[in-house]
Amino acid sequence: MESNSEVVSPPAAFVARSIARVKTDSACRAALRRADNPVTDSYAWEYLLPFCRLEIPAERFAYGLVGAAIARAMPEKDGVQDVGTALRNCCPGGSEDEQKTELARLRRLLACDSVPELVAILRRVVRYLQSKGAPLSYRQLLTDVPYWNDTTRIRWTQSFFRFKPAEENESKGELNAVPDQTVD
Repeated sequence: MESNSEVVSPPAAFVARSIARVKTDSACRAALRRADNPVTDSYAWEYLLPFCRLEIPAERFAYGLVGAAIARAMPEKDGVQDVGTALRNCCPGGSEDEQKTELARLRRLLACDSVPELVAILRRVVRYLQSKGAPLSYRQLLTDVPYWNDTTRIRWTQSFFRFKPAEENESKGELNAVPDQTVD
């Protein structure tokens, strides 16, 4: 007898379950909307507990942020864009001033030194992105936030400026290098 059970990561399971549940369970939706506020986040713990370790603040803050975002937006499905791509797409072909504003938002996120600081800033950025209709990947956000480090910062920066990772380009025979400049 073969088992067709697919292993699903906790972030993917939480996002799928939350998207489905907030549509039918108003108590869950109300509790999750409070999850990104440090004063009221404990109301949502019963919904976060099956997916994250509450005793680890970085996980609890990340799941709270995403739970609140899902409860507010009530999306049909998870999006596909990371934060860098979503910010870039908020001003497609926009003016330089609009691009500067989005770049300032990205730089503020990149300057965060801790997960609590990142979550506090992301709370506003995620609401902004939702107001613009950006298809933000909540699963990717849950993967990025608890393990906030230079790798995540670099990936968000590359996606904002549309750079592909070097190994992707090498496999396609492309280079993303700046042309050599000679110094006289």
